[in-house]
Amino acid sequence: MTVHRREKRFSAEACAVAQFVADAVGAAVARDPGMDEDAEGPWASRAIVHQATGMIVSRLQLRPEDSLALIRAHAFAHSDTLTGTCQRIIDRELNLMDPDALDGESW
Repeated sequence: MTVHRREKRFSAEACAVAQFVADAVGAAVARDPGMDEDAEGPWASRAIVHQATGMIVSRLQLRPEDSLALIRAHAFAHSDTLTGTCQRIIDRELNLMDPDALDGESW
């Protein structure tokens, strides 16, 4: 955990609060079954969405918010889930860059 501060030193109370937050987040992450490599869950699905969004950001030079909106719109228009659409982008089965291209083409 990285903490930025304005003061040169934390007070004892601030250190205790920061440690509590770090411990709570660490425990939540460690207990989440979605953190297993092959598991499904909220962390795993979020990672898929972030990775696909990053791919669109890179290819189309869009802001992350706009890239995610494009992915959401595609999922909605095709009655797909957000995670399903993102997985297809990651697997290069879906190409959002050229609407006339076959899925996966031009990656």
